Amino acid sequence: MAFRPINDQRHAITEVVFGARLSSAPTPGAIEEMVALHATFKDELPRLSKGATFALYFGDAVPPDAPPSTVAFESFKPDGTHAWRLRIEGDKILVNCLDYSRWDQVSAKAYELLNKISAPLFASNATIEQILLQYLDRFEWQGDRAAYDAGQLLKPDSAMMPAHIFDRGPLWHCYQGWFFDIAAERHQRVLERVQITSALESGEDTKLLVTIDDFMQLKMEEPLSFEQAFRNENGTAKPLFELLHANNKSTLNQLLTDEMTNRIELNGKQE
Repeated sequence: MAFRPINDQRHAITEVVFGARLSSAPTPGAIEEMVALHATFKDELPRLSKGATFALYFGDAVPPDAPPSTVAFESFKPDGTHAWRLRIEGDKILVNCLDYSRWDQVSAKAYELLNKISAPLFASNATIEQILLQYLDRFEWQGDRAAYDAGQLLKPDSAMMPAHIFDRGPLWHCYQGWFFDIAAERHQRVLERVQITSALESGEDTKLLVTIDDFMQLKMEEPLSFEQAFRNENGTAKPLFELLHANNKSTLNQLLTDEMTNRIELNGKQE
């Protein structure tokens, strides 16, 4: 096989994003309280950056008194690239993991970080209306470009792949999405958007990469309390993220060849 997962034998995941969309953006006071809490997790995310979100308004639209604040708490790898980031941006709270190891490890850390900032959000009566999970998996073609064969990575008979993609050469893009229901405590509706791109990436060496971007957005039937959602490792958000994680594995199983799923141990110990 001429494709390799971007992290060699470990996995192909370059980033996973845990997120929650709130009923309203945190107030400036809540933002400042979260900044004050930074001392409690500064060892994990040492850098703090603050800014503002800018927006354009046209016609009769009335802008808010002030643009929503953005705050990010970040850590970095030895090469200077991001490792982890906790970001508050408008009505979204996001945790980006760019140093993936195993699902049980990274999800536990994400829940812990979200718990650290839960008190100000609970006090401001913000509730969770959507749960978000996004995976970016990347695979590098290491063979001769003239011999490029997407069928070595992706199943030609997959219902998620248009058949003509396999005759388009090494540069192509496939974008699709759908809704489905999952049964948790109640039936919840999920929007899943799967974007697959085969493209050249410039850098020290130009690489030919296939990226699978799987974004899932679960809309709550009833809003969740942020405090209860991330109170501890048994918070009410955990089973919802677990359902989305399982769905991501199902999507990859439908897309990837058996040889690749075995190589990254998708259905084994490595997740």
